[in-house]
Amino acid sequence: MDDAKESPAADNWYLGCDIGGTFTDFVLCEPSRRELRKFKLLTTPGDPSDGFLEGVRTLAEDVPDLLAQTDAVMHATTLAINAIIERKGAPTALITTKGFRDVLEIGREKRYDMHDIFQSFPEPLVPRRWRFEAKERLYADGSVCIPIDLASVEALVPTIRNEAITSVAICFLHAYANADHERAAAEVLAKHLPDVAITLSSDLLAQVGEFERSCTTAANAYVKPIMRTYLKKVDDSLREQGFGGRLFLTLSNGGLTSHNTARDYPIRVVESGPAAGAMGAEVIARRLNLDKVMAFDMGGTTAKICIIRDGELMRVNAFEVAREARFKAGSGIPLQVPVVDLLEIGAGGGSIAASNALGMLEVGPKSAGAAPGPACYGRGGTAPTVTDADVLLGYIAPKAFLGGRMALDLDASAAAMRAGVATPLDTTTSAAAWAVHDLINENMAAAARVHFAERGEDPAEYVMLAFGGAGPVHAAGLAYKLGIREVVIPVSAGIFSALGFFTSPMMYDAVRAYRIELDMMDVEHVRDVIAELSKEVAQFLEVDDLSDIDWHASVDMRYVGQGYDIPVNLPNDALPDPKAIADLFDDAYTKLYGRTCIGVEREIINVRVSARREVLGVKALNFETPSPDDARPLATRQAYRPGDADFADFNVVQRTEMIPGQPIAAPCIIEETESTTVFPYTGHADMDGEGNIHLYLREGDA
Repeated sequence: MDDAKESPAADNWYLGCDIGGTFTDFVLCEPSRRELRKFKLLTTPGDPSDGFLEGVRTLAEDVPDLLAQTDAVMHATTLAINAIIERKGAPTALITTKGFRDVLEIGREKRYDMHDIFQSFPEPLVPRRWRFEAKERLYADGSVCIPIDLASVEALVPTIRNEAITSVAICFLHAYANADHERAAAEVLAKHLPDVAITLSSDLLAQVGEFERSCTTAANAYVKPIMRTYLKKVDDSLREQGFGGRLFLTLSNGGLTSHNTARDYPIRVVESGPAAGAMGAEVIARRLNLDKVMAFDMGGTTAKICIIRDGELMRVNAFEVAREARFKAGSGIPLQVPVVDLLEIGAGGGSIAASNALGMLEVGPKSAGAAPGPACYGRGGTAPTVTDADVLLGYIAPKAFLGGRMALDLDASAAAMRAGVATPLDTTTSAAAWAVHDLINENMAAAARVHFAERGEDPAEYVMLAFGGAGPVHAAGLAYKLGIREVVIPVSAGIFSALGFFTSPMMYDAVRAYRIELDMMDVEHVRDVIAELSKEVAQFLEVDDLSDIDWHASVDMRYVGQGYDIPVNLPNDALPDPKAIADLFDDAYTKLYGRTCIGVEREIINVRVSARREVLGVKALNFETPSPDDARPLATRQAYRPGDADFADFNVVQRTEMIPGQPIAAPCIIEETESTTVFPYTGHADMDGEGNIHLYLREGDA
């Protein structure tokens, strides 16, 4: 259960909860006393809020009046992304300009693989029978071409009602330049259908790109009712138990937002869980003065990789979900929301291993999840998984899992591995287990190589920061394949994403379309747009203005004729001068592509304002400090060592028994309540003064 038992004297507890595909992680901290409590339980897939509330009740057993003493609850959930991927969102309609009913299917008319004649695209979230047209039309500058015919909107009401549609997306052509038509249509629907959720593209995403704007608006509408219901249940339950603080959700860009904003714009929290861990990794990278960090988060269902350069996470303003082809851009549903630049892979502890029709081993992306889970969980699972392989290899001690609260069934793992992998491939159980472990590492390494190459980076120049329940188990193996020589395992690695909430600021990004060639840019107009966006951002961040918080303006730019743009940050202390912007664009473009295009005009597409406001004031994540006691003698146990292709003695130590400056020779296993660090290669492990474990791989050795 939790690590500490004494009742606190302070009254400013912070609670973080990260709901993953397999486990739900909780962290309770009191920063002034550096007190930390941790808890982990299996996710409840039927209703994730059940697991959330169960964990809160469990923590409250040892902290009287916990919620009454809690200032803030920070929460990340995969509810929105799962609803999109599994197609379990609300019945949704799309109302668009006459003639644009099929934009969700037409898309960009671009093939993501020129050589695949069988390629497919994800089905639109809104089926064609629920995509409707309204008589209206705007020009690109926002002026009216055809006034909106509100009777054509009102005529849709009976159909929407009879089809039991609970959410409507309104996305008119060029509404980013003039929102009047969308708002008029929304008023008509709200009058006749007061219980139907409505999403306007002009409120959600006021920028060019008809296909992307339509997809994003439809996706927001698709998940809005279920997120509203979920968040209301969570908030009401917390209030009933005495909670009087604030409930925050993690945004996809790693920041926090109020639960009210998340209810209206749930698409902004679609990648909330992975982003929270990335924010924590950013803090660790800064504290350790590491300029090149690869954050690696592996849980029960997926693995996530992101790049941190010079203490800053890489972020983008668009990404895809529900891809038909793994790792192939253009094969998914495009969403235009600010997000941490994450690579997400269907590789986790629950990834299922099997022999395919060609007699070859496959691992993932299908996962056993929390129900039934890996065979060793004893919850009815019979398929062999990565966790079963790790248990059979001696990397995870069956009796020490989750600090001994959840014993694992070694015999069940062996039976599943024999039936699912060893017998079909005519090999031994231990060889099958190593093949599963090594293949999942190779799958992640292959994806990471592509991710780094696309950004002009070499992973071998990076330090890996590994966390998540399965991350430390696989970190050394992944690092070895990528040529990385140092791996850092942060404090509380197994629940690190939940811990990352405490350093996250409130964040908000606002955007306005403004397409013009740079030489013709109206400086005063851009300044006015920045001022308008600043007011919008300040409102969401609950401040009077942005003068006393961290903010910056930027423009999305490209060469005239290009289909893709790049962000260019503008200086806060100077007017947006065209010559200065041109130089900034050239620098950014050269960094990405190695050259500029001489003689081609540059153009601005969008203007953005982004800001962050600190709300918790927690500056570090090292709540735990190394033990001052003398290190105890090392234990040993048999585990699989790839260099020997056999089982060998591994040094085994509890993380709480490690002493800074006293290295442990590899091969070694370092155990803690929520995770296990496995180092099967040549080298040594050490701990720094803040409690982070460092694995040093010796080059050329295995």
